[in-house]
Amino acid sequence: MTMRFKKQAFVGKSAIAVYVNDYTKNMRRRLDRMRQQEEEQMRQQTENFTSTVSHEMRTPILSIIFFVKQMLEWLSQTPMSRTRVSQSFNYCTIMLSQLEFLQSFVNDLLDLAQLKNGAFSLVLERLNVFSVIEFVYTIF
Repeated sequence: MTMRFKKQAFVGKSAIAVYVNDYTKNMRRRLDRMRQQEEEQMRQQTENFTSTVSHEMRTPILSIIFFVKQMLEWLSQTPMSRTRVSQSFNYCTIMLSQLEFLQSFVNDLLDLAQLKNGAFSLVLERLNVFSVIEFVYTIF
């Protein structure tokens, strides 16, 4: 950018100093606007990423949960040795609980996106502590 000097008389300052001061202020304003735009774009990209990841993960998780539930139902009805049925049933139960945990994680990501957008509402639910302890015991 070329500097153009105004032909004015200034008391105590030269025209060049005033121009440089004005030029610097304008450049600072432009840089601040550019920084704000970049921050806004970064925030938008983060929200888009969260939404995309959540939606891309949700569909396969739901289908896997459906098929595991079907397997559990079939295993409980099919004549097999007790040991094999018990072991298969336990494995399927663990898989189901892990998939439900993953689904909960995706839901948390969606809730985070809604929280950032101001569209989040809390829902109170009861928690069965014994089922949590049983879940942890089964995994470990």
